[in-house]
Amino acid sequence: MTRGLTSKQKAMICAIIAALVSAALLRVYLSSREATRVRLEAERTDEVLPHIVVHVKGAVKRPGLATLEAGSRVADAVEAAGGFSDESAAASTNLAARVNDGDEIIIGGRARASVGSAVNDKLQPGEKIDINAAPEVELQRLPGIGPTYAARIVELRNRRGPFRSAEEIMLVQGIGEVKFSRLKDFIKTGAK
Repeated sequence: MTRGLTSKQKAMICAIIAALVSAALLRVYLSSREATRVRLEAERTDEVLPHIVVHVKGAVKRPGLATLEAGSRVADAVEAAGGFSDESAAASTNLAARVNDGDEIIIGGRARASVGSAVNDKLQPGEKIDINAAPEVELQRLPGIGPTYAARIVELRNRRGPFRSAEEIMLVQGIGEVKFSRLKDFIKTGAK
């Protein structure tokens, strides 16, 4: 079949075949990339906890543990606890605040209402906070850690899993070596 073809024609046929093979390989490559992207997206979606558990106490009718949908707010936690037992608590409670798994929500009658622990004092010498288990409000007891950094720590922990070492806290946006040097004596990862 190729006996009567000139070398130019043979080169043209080879170039067309090479172009077709390249196009087919590119299509396979792009399809596999898309499949990988879809799989990774599905894995990220699976990581989100569908439910969270919070501890509601203080001026509510049924204090205790409440299971809520992820993304819930203080209003949902109060409702799950039977509502306010002291109507004056409603005026001092931020019902729009988001709650996270493991939060302690204290509804404080006339005094106050807060998400997290009632204790917001400084750490005692030798006391360490487990950054893999502490709720946001407990993390705020750490030097230089306020609500924003505490939320970032919990968000990263929920997204990536537990911190394997104290140094991994530097993966949190805004926590670098300087801030870590102030934190390292006050944090731990697990029972150590």
